[in-house]
Amino acid sequence: MRSLILIVLTTLLTISAATATADPAAPDADDIVGVGDRSSEALFDGLAAAYNASGPSAALASWAATGPSPIVPRTGADPIDRPNDPTTSLAELNRPGSTIDFARVSRPRQPTDGGTGVLYLPFATDKIGYATAAVTNAPPMLPDFLKRIFECTATTWHQVRPGSSGQTIEPVLPRGDSGSRITFLRAIRVTTPGPCVTEVDENDPTAFAGNPNRIGPFAQSRYTKLPSPRPIKVDTYLLAGTVFISTVVRDTNGPGPNGGVPDPLQPLFGTGIVGPDATGVGWICGTQAKDIIRAQGYNQLPVGTCGKQT
Repeated sequence: MRSLILIVLTTLLTISAATATADPAAPDADDIVGVGDRSSEALFDGLAAAYNASGPSAALASWAATGPSPIVPRTGADPIDRPNDPTTSLAELNRPGSTIDFARVSRPRQPTDGGTGVLYLPFATDKIGYATAAVTNAPPMLPDFLKRIFECTATTWHQVRPGSSGQTIEPVLPRGDSGSRITFLRAIRVTTPGPCVTEVDENDPTAFAGNPNRIGPFAQSRYTKLPSPRPIKVDTYLLAGTVFISTVVRDTNGPGPNGGVPDPLQPLFGTGIVGPDATGVGWICGTQAKDIIRAQGYNQLPVGTCGKQT
């Protein structure tokens, strides 16, 4: 038994290490500094490493969603509470005097996001499916089964599908307003989750590993990066759940042919006004970024759409 416990603990530590991200090292006054949700932080770590290696005039620095708080966003700035989801990140972006340049967001624009004062610049997509432990009591799913589970009208597996286990289902959702949560609930047509649903960290494999009764949303990009043998299973084929990964910036330039993206950010993010011939795009919509985006399990948006402001 002790050996089994050690094996499980070692596996979970390996999973956590493989999905961990790091904060930037003391961004300076000229760096392009961002905060955002947990879902896309590993992607931005990879993008920052490659972009900064290209020798830009302003480096990319992306803060993780989890870690000690408060943080000092850049050298000489005042400390702020660490933003850890789209809402808190966009609130910091919109705060007067903020030293944040962008928010990384993996959910649709919401009415509270700053209205015309901010620009969404989508550049990649991810798929959302449902996750279970590798060894699970969950029977094969249909969207209607998931709807009943997350509305808590079915609370045991045999209520979902006769002949299945009589164990109690443990449905979970990411905390906050994450893209995984919003996209998943929309795909299964659930407006208000039931009282049996609990909350966990977004895309955290340890929330499912070893628990045969857990079920909840998980991003394909994070699943593909887990070490083998994977302790969880993710089905992304059942749901038409596509998440758009965006950077959100202040609209400081206003309407015009050059777009609303602030000038210092345009080499990285583009102008926001893009053409079918790739005019107006930034590094993040280029070939080098495409390779990194694909390696992280995402898909870069096509020319003419990537980086187009909304």
